[in-house]
Amino acid sequence: MSEGTAVSKPHGGNLVNRFSNIDPSDLSSISISVDLANDVENIADGIFSPLEGFLSQQDFENVVEKGRLSNDIPWTIPIVLDVDESTASKIKDSGNVLLKNPDGLGVAVLNVEEVFTFDKEKTVKGVYGTTDNSHP
Repeated sequence: MSEGTAVSKPHGGNLVNRFSNIDPSDLSSISISVDLANDVENIADGIFSPLEGFLSQQDFENVVEKGRLSNDIPWTIPIVLDVDESTASKIKDSGNVLLKNPDGLGVAVLNVEEVFTFDKEKTVKGVYGTTDNSHP
């Protein structure tokens, strides 16, 4: 019997590669958490395919309300750059911003296209179906 190779298609049909060649030396920067740095790496490596970046407000709302991206691809995890109001104001009109992990290492260049707020309790209820703190 011959051996074969089985490679499944990426979710959404397209493997995303978001590695950047932009020189970050002149960019403003913000520090992000380890969890956000992991999300950035997952986007860049295509693990979160078909996502090409953090969710837009439209995609975010669709994910929370319907469990799908706005293009109708199933997606249930709201992947967003969740920052405080001060940081959001700082990057709102910056264009490209360097994201640094807690060790100060640049991990990504973010092209800021929009900044939006969201209700965390409503988001938790939409994603998990409950706001009960004992939910795993």
